[in-house]
Amino acid sequence: MKSCSISRSLRPLEVPVLETQPAQVVRKAFVDELTRTLVAALTIENYAPVGQLLREWKVKAELHADPRMARRLNRAITADGDVLPAPAG
Repeated sequence: MKSCSISRSLRPLEVPVLETQPAQVVRKAFVDELTRTLVAALTIENYAPVGQLLREWKVKAELHADPRMARRLNRAITADGDVLPAPAG
């Protein structure tokens, strides 16, 4: 599915969960995920997944709004074991 041009025009005030999210890349990810979820919900005539998606993004926004949690989310993870490659895409 092609990305909507709406992601370029979204303002944080229009979608409150985006206010505390890191800029344009996150907005595009939100719009892409919301679009896919809406299309799927329309297809099966069940809108519960849309509500779940919005709740999940709200939690992400709350985490990024808390400076202490945001630092924890953005710090490097140190662990033993093999390094896994980054996911494609």
